[in-house]
Amino acid sequence: GLGVAGLALGFALKEIAANAISGLLLAGRAPFRVGDCVEIAGREGIARAIELSYTKITTYDGLTVIVPNKDVLMNPIVNLTQTKERRIDLGLGVSYADDLGEVSRVLKETLSELSFRDPEREPEVIFTEFGDSSINLTLRLWLTDAHTSQYVQSRSQTVMAVKAACDEAGISIPFPIRTIDFGANEVGGQSMMPEALTKLAS
Repeated sequence: GLGVAGLALGFALKEIAANAISGLLLAGRAPFRVGDCVEIAGREGIARAIELSYTKITTYDGLTVIVPNKDVLMNPIVNLTQTKERRIDLGLGVSYADDLGEVSRVLKETLSELSFRDPEREPEVIFTEFGDSSINLTLRLWLTDAHTSQYVQSRSQTVMAVKAACDEAGISIPFPIRTIDFGANEVGGQSMMPEALTKLAS
């Protein structure tokens, strides 16, 4: 019993020591400060406290998340407050019947007119692949403000502006198309089409 208790205590102390040492390393390196907008261990929010054994962040939807400092140190840390530049990457699909040259011209002109874009960097329209029901492309737009709240608003306004420009220029944004096979072929002289569809077909 003492051996099991000692083993359990050893593991507990190991975690406590790891978190404490990680807290000291975080304090020394200072990759972020209280009040910074950060992404830690897959959680994005505002750093509220950096204690010896844990870090507390508040997510943008109001949740308080306690992250052990060991996990903070062993995962990538994204400091959005210290980030001076940020880019919107927006995926889009257009119809195979559209003129891709005209699509590129209209979208570049639309992105260039957005007030929150970085005027020193030209927006990009990059066609990426032939999709199942559309030709897919990516819109790239650099922002003047990298703050998360501005990024979210800018992305929303970009989507609205692109949709309005496509509607005005007659550019189609097609819905995904799916073909359903009901098994109409005959096997062994019997039709594999469902009975209800067989009646309709006859």
